[in-house]
Amino acid sequence: MNTVAKQLTSPDHQEQIVISQRDDATFTYQRRMKDGANWGPLGPECGIYDSALTAETEAMQRVSWLALLRQ
Repeated sequence: MNTVAKQLTSPDHQEQIVISQRDDATFTYQRRMKDGANWGPLGPECGIYDSALTAETEAMQRVSWLALLRQ
């Protein structure tokens, strides 16, 4: 089971990026959408990375709102 390292929430609070450490000590990120008042299930893992920072950097390249938060 993955261990959450960081959660980043979109400015409109409708989407999250969840960065987690996998059982094999690598990292991944997953997207999660708001389903009404609650968070829906995590989507599929988006890659395998050597660190949480690398996973977050990759997410910033692929998720437009996340890149805007970092500017």
